[in-house]
Amino acid sequence: MNAQAFARFLQVAVVSDAAGQAKGLVYARGAAVPADASTGYAKGCLFIQTDGGTGTTVYTNEGTVASSDFNALNGAALGSYLALAGGTLDDAADIALDTTTGSKLGTAAAQKLGLWGVTPVVQPASADQAAPAAYATGAFGLDSDANAEAFYDLVVAMRTALVAAGIMKGSA
Repeated sequence: MNAQAFARFLQVAVVSDAAGQAKGLVYARGAAVPADASTGYAKGCLFIQTDGGTGTTVYTNEGTVASSDFNALNGAALGSYLALAGGTLDDAADIALDTTTGSKLGTAAAQKLGLWGVTPVVQPASADQAAPAAYATGAFGLDSDANAEAFYDLVVAMRTALVAAGIMKGSA
């Protein structure tokens, strides 16, 4: 079913009982939210307000099919929902992740990410990020000037990557 067919389906979707008798709309839309005590809307019916105004536009029926009670869905009511186009989590909101497979922020190195207001960047990559050679002797295991320089370059590359992604401020 394509998106247009699905949208047409939602406009007329109703809940029916075992005998096939309609028990109320499960999706509706319009310029005005149905008044409390309206009939014909199934419990849990989603109503999309289409008046073009800003603010809350999604409501759910917390009443019954015989007496509706539409209430706005907000951050608390939506629980784990965050709009794909962006949004703001309520203060003290946590994001819980699955413990089986895990989750990713960004699924490819070319996708951009920025934290704490910095401009998003792609995953940093440079030769300086290579693992340093194993050290056997010398002060702090740095047995040559070349190894000390490689270690310094690695630290600078890590700092640059952390600052670019917004994980570290970089300066006061």
